[in-house]
Amino acid sequence: IVATAAGGAGDEQLKLMLQTLLADRFKLTMHRETKEMPVYALVVAKRGSKLQQAKSEGEGSMRMEGGRMTFRSYSLAQFADFLSKLRSVDRPVLDMTGLTGHFDFAVQFADLLPDGSVEAKHAAEQAFQDPSLPMTMAEQLGLKLETRKAPVETLVIDRAERPSEN
Repeated sequence: IVATAAGGAGDEQLKLMLQTLLADRFKLTMHRETKEMPVYALVVAKRGSKLQQAKSEGEGSMRMEGGRMTFRSYSLAQFADFLSKLRSVDRPVLDMTGLTGHFDFAVQFADLLPDGSVEAKHAAEQAFQDPSLPMTMAEQLGLKLETRKAPVETLVIDRAERPSEN
């Protein structure tokens, strides 16, 4: 697909444009279904949340520094979505904390090597394979991940064809 968008299109507008393009070019039709699936539930740990309300309003941001990730003005739904997108995570992560609002927090996923070569996203992906992750999350954030089954909205493709020419 070769496509360009008019300048100034926001994320939501680009998503709608992509949906239209896929429907036109691939005759793609789909619908949403809710299915019971295995998930990781992000919940408050026994000793309570250690999160601080965000100091400023505005769009959330995430910065990686070595083995540390710093989140500013992030909701826990955004954090759960971020964790879901890590390659090593084998199921959706859902925010089930009940905590609302935006928070400023940091997670140290790995110690820095002497040359400062640890990359935070890689460290976060590796953390999901480390049995100490629940302890790390509880100690640093007052949150934990639990394996559960929960309803998850999924996209079901009803029809798709070979694409038409550009």
